[in-house]
Amino acid sequence: YGRIHRSCAAISGDGARWAVFADTGRGERCLVIDGTVYGPFLDCPPGTGFNARPLVFDGQNALWCPVKTAEDEWALSRDGEIASEARQLWRDVGFQSGSLRCRSRKDGKWFVHAGDREWGPFDSAHEPRVSGNGEHVAFAARDDYGDCVVLNGKVIHRDHAVMMHVHVTDEGRVLASTAGKAVDVDF
Repeated sequence: YGRIHRSCAAISGDGARWAVFADTGRGERCLVIDGTVYGPFLDCPPGTGFNARPLVFDGQNALWCPVKTAEDEWALSRDGEIASEARQLWRDVGFQSGSLRCRSRKDGKWFVHAGDREWGPFDSAHEPRVSGNGEHVAFAARDDYGDCVVLNGKVIHRDHAVMMHVHVTDEGRVLASTAGKAVDVDF
């Protein structure tokens, strides 16, 4: 295989596994996990901003990443095999409290995923946060009514400028920043 593509490389937390996205030399990309080649795919994971980690190992050392399978069509891959339905985009794949968390775009709208749960559609949605015990998921989003904070699929706060990142406790308390002030949403 050819050059490593867009600095897409990962090593598992215990150092036992490795993965890279590389050019095949035929205008396609391949995913190489522990020396085994998977694909070809049309493209490798898109950059997702500062500190982007498009290739992510889970707690069982399985590699997860988005792969482009057709024009305007991406899927999640688990150890080189397709593990999700096709969407316009999958991004910000990660694990928190043992749960897969990410975002996807379908029909121009954003969806938030944590474990086997999905919420949406939203005009925009930011990376979800999972509580330490895995029971609560919170994120900032924008829907038809404006900016909001969502906890476990329910809008719990609305403001005109909800910032990207929220935090959630094991008890389901959410801390968000809106227009320069902190909002502690308590139940």
